[in-house]
Amino acid sequence: DVMIDEDEKSWNLAMELCTGGDLYDQMKSKGMRPGMFPHKCLARYAYEMLDGIKYCHYHKFCHRDIKPKNYMLKFKDDRAPLKLTDFGMARSFVPGVPMSNAYGTLQFMSPEVVYGTYSEKCDIWSIGVSLYTMSVAALPFYHPDFESLKELLVSKPDVRIAMEEQKNRRG
Repeated sequence: DVMIDEDEKSWNLAMELCTGGDLYDQMKSKGMRPGMFPHKCLARYAYEMLDGIKYCHYHKFCHRDIKPKNYMLKFKDDRAPLKLTDFGMARSFVPGVPMSNAYGTLQFMSPEVVYGTYSEKCDIWSIGVSLYTMSVAALPFYHPDFESLKELLVSKPDVRIAMEEQKNRRG
């Protein structure tokens, strides 16, 4: 349901109850290890994520903060359907008109968002990063320093180098 508060000039979305927690918490409970999700489960999650964002984009809304923490599970089980939440950074868009304000979580943000000229396709990048993280239990691009991570993202990042750096950090 949608509740509009005219005085506060805000919208509140009442979504269905999801008792399974968020996808990130499920990753932690599985030990954050490669292979924590069966291939069949990952394939279904990929389909649900892409189908859900297709719906948003069809209605001209860009989420701009897709990450495992913003997917809730209907119930606590690998077979539970995913529900995209936290539309606080979402906005409507006009096809072909670029967006310019950088919103989202940097680790899941597309290089175009960091550049400051992007389209709704930034959500697809974030889904890809989320699925990668769920597959190998590591972010594809990482640096502990915020500004260095931004530089990494805008310098055409190489996943192979990022994987090697993460492997070295794990010891």
